[in-house]
Amino acid sequence: MASTPAGKKPANPPKKSTKPAVPLKAAGSSARATDWETIELDYRAGIKTLRQMAEEHSLTEGAIRKRAKRDDWTRDLSERIQAKAEALVRKDAVRNEVRTESRITEKELIEANAQALVHVRLSHRRDIHRSRSLLMRLMDDLELQV
Repeated sequence: MASTPAGKKPANPPKKSTKPAVPLKAAGSSARATDWETIELDYRAGIKTLRQMAEEHSLTEGAIRKRAKRDDWTRDLSERIQAKAEALVRKDAVRNEVRTESRITEKELIEANAQALVHVRLSHRRDIHRSRSLLMRLMDDLELQV
């Protein structure tokens, strides 16, 4: 009888290590299929870093790089995303400026966006001029002290 429990004890640990490994692999592969799709979307978007993606999905950066190389993923969508973001910002700026009109023609849209850019650029120029003037006055004061 003592040999039977001893026989079961060694049999139980391998079964425990074998049984959880199989379901984990099966569950991991089905879960990872979804995760890899999400990771690919994040990777192609180019917004998140590899480290961020690895931490979110409990992977290593190397695993993501390896999968990206194997499946030939490219991080080329960041330019498209930036362009879309800029377009949305411009669109929102136009909405704020031209709320009274229900329909905006193409010429009006171009004009409104151009005016928004002009406003920003002129504001930048004023800021640069003011900063430069302040710097020159500070330099003059410094030269007088030295």
